[in-house]
Amino acid sequence: MKAKGTLSNKLQQFEALQKEFEALQSTLSKKQQQLKAMQKQEEALQINLRSKQKQFEALQKESEVLQKESEALQKETKDLTAAALKLINIVVPIEPGTAPPSLIDRLRQAPFELRTYCEALAKLCVNHVLALAKSWWLTVTPGLQKDINRAIIYVSGSSHTYIQ
Repeated sequence: MKAKGTLSNKLQQFEALQKEFEALQSTLSKKQQQLKAMQKQEEALQINLRSKQKQFEALQKESEVLQKESEALQKETKDLTAAALKLINIVVPIEPGTAPPSLIDRLRQAPFELRTYCEALAKLCVNHVLALAKSWWLTVTPGLQKDINRAIIYVSGSSHTYIQ
């Protein structure tokens, strides 16, 4: 009887150990599935990391290109400012004893100054041409003197009397 009780007891222990072994196998199987899922996730993260690294490198290259373009534009702006300043100092000089206006204000004023200068120059040239014409034509055709005088007065906007 004692042997039967020991055998029965050993059988129960074996069944308990077998159930525990099956539970451990089930847990191992679940842990292996979790490990595979984590490995897949790690692979996906590695791929994503490589992609982000490539994007970063592309952005670095683009940044370098933009930096070079920015430097070129700054140099061009500096050169244009120097050239504009030389020209604007001729067209719109700074009046002595006054604070110099900004370059942009002087550039905005330049067309008006040039217009005034060109108008005065054109009138002066026309007056000289008409005076030459008058002196030459008077020797050839004395009757044109009044017409030429009227043209000179009209162009110059004055009532100067010229050679009569």
